[in-house]
Amino acid sequence: MILARPSHPCTPRTIIERPVARRGALIAWCAGGRVGSEALNIFQMYQRNGDRAGFWVRRNSWGSWSFAQVLTVQGRELGPLAGVGPYFNDDRGLNPIVEARIWYRGAVGVLEALSGPGTYAYVRIKAPADVLLAARGWGAVR
Repeated sequence: MILARPSHPCTPRTIIERPVARRGALIAWCAGGRVGSEALNIFQMYQRNGDRAGFWVRRNSWGSWSFAQVLTVQGRELGPLAGVGPYFNDDRGLNPIVEARIWYRGAVGVLEALSGPGTYAYVRIKAPADVLLAARGWGAVR
């Protein structure tokens, strides 16, 4: 098993070993694993989540130590999106704003709009255990 370095924001319980195709090596992957294998944009993930925000994502350019929780899509936490999928563009042809709390490399979550929510650069992940524990007051996320 690969353990987190003491200075690293992830705790050993959130480190997951994943086999790598080359020479049977293992890599450490922090936080939640991928949920499903179908390519979806954020709006489609919202729909698949029962027209609800609150799900977790990782962008392919962030690396395994960064992740986000989608808080609102089109300003709503719950309910169907206005417009036509898969992009739900507004009258000006722009994608709706997706607000999320983003943890970059384990830092405390920052409230931001996700960039490129209509792209297929995000994957849905399981909720990271250390973040959930901190939210319940059982630990601290650095």
